[in-house]
Amino acid sequence: MSAQDPQAQYGFAMMLNHEDDHRRIGQHGSLLGFSGSLYDFPADQLTIVVLTNTEGQNAYAITRALSRAILGLPALSAAKPATEPKLADKPVLDAERKRLAGTFVLKLDRVSADLHDSFAQYRRTYRVFDENGRLMIQPLGEGPERLLKQEDGSFSLRSSPKSHVSFVLQNDHAAAMKIDSPGFPLAGDRVGAGDPATFHMQLRQ
Repeated sequence: MSAQDPQAQYGFAMMLNHEDDHRRIGQHGSLLGFSGSLYDFPADQLTIVVLTNTEGQNAYAITRALSRAILGLPALSAAKPATEPKLADKPVLDAERKRLAGTFVLKLDRVSADLHDSFAQYRRTYRVFDENGRLMIQPLGEGPERLLKQEDGSFSLRSSPKSHVSFVLQNDHAAAMKIDSPGFPLAGDRVGAGDPATFHMQLRQ
């Protein structure tokens, strides 16, 4: 039950909610570069499915806008866009790129109250490597992206500027990595070198 809205309920990974007086049933969410939304309006014989390849909750906003237009409801007022943090791009020396390179297997650092317990089994593999003098990061199954060094020594990504990437060093090499994303913090150990063979070997683990 929602304390803010008694008509909004949640269970079995489904939301029982409403768009004004129109009852709706469904779910929405985003994770690791994707977002989706599926809502059914049983009394109106209307089902809306939105899938996007962006991580923000825009699929839900699109679903609401579409449903309100189809149901003849007034459009919602546009929310002010959130201001993204300004990212630094400090130089990363050759020795540091070598220290941080590796393949890392990360899991949820902590499962927050708004995530299902099954997320405790979640794992994601990343490769950190030097590409022509640039420090890169690549999630398994996706393309690489440059790591931007910040003033405090951590790293950020242009695709996710609110996320912070940091490393734990042992014997002058990265032994572990953390990705502090809002609501989805990941942490884990280095499992090998950052070469493609070691990285893709994780598909068989």
